[in-house]
Amino acid sequence: MADAVGALREVLDGGNVKGGVLVAHLQWLRESHPRLGPSELCARVSPATAALLRQRILPVSWYPFRAVVETDRAIAAQCGGEPDGLFLELGRYSARLNLATSYKVYARTEPHAFFQLAARLNRQFQDFGRAEYERTGPTECRLTMSEFPCFSAVFCLSGRGYYEQATALQGGRDPRVVETSCQCRGASECRFDIRWT
Repeated sequence: MADAVGALREVLDGGNVKGGVLVAHLQWLRESHPRLGPSELCARVSPATAALLRQRILPVSWYPFRAVVETDRAIAAQCGGEPDGLFLELGRYSARLNLATSYKVYARTEPHAFFQLAARLNRQFQDFGRAEYERTGPTECRLTMSEFPCFSAVFCLSGRGYYEQATALQGGRDPRVVETSCQCRGASECRFDIRWT
């Protein structure tokens, strides 16, 4: 996505995601910037999100979509640098952590099988929207996310990073993920084209 995240449309209310995302992003912060923690983030998020960050985040519990986006933005602000790259890295880290621990049961031996399953199980990880998998070639597929009442380019960038790393973890080499359509840019759906060798 070439445009700055802040210049795009977003709706932060209307859905929840499983805590595994927040757990992974906060663990990335602890490992990458040990001097920073949830308490430093609280001044940069809404009071409701700050209250969540002061509690233990559980991978299997539901948390507001807004809390994930606010937390990721606060992490980017605390760490400095180029935020889009950091959002991608948070997604990659989430895939490495969650697909090796809480969600390792969903790992597969090749990317097509993984993404087909991921689309079918979408509602186990977020309580909104619909995900569709399409095989577009021997080493490429498309994930289409539609009917999302809430959306943010921050979440899309993190998702791109997640899909990229997940592809590599399922045996796909040199993964490339391009978001060819996005609700944040006025489209009716977010579409991710995923390729590997």
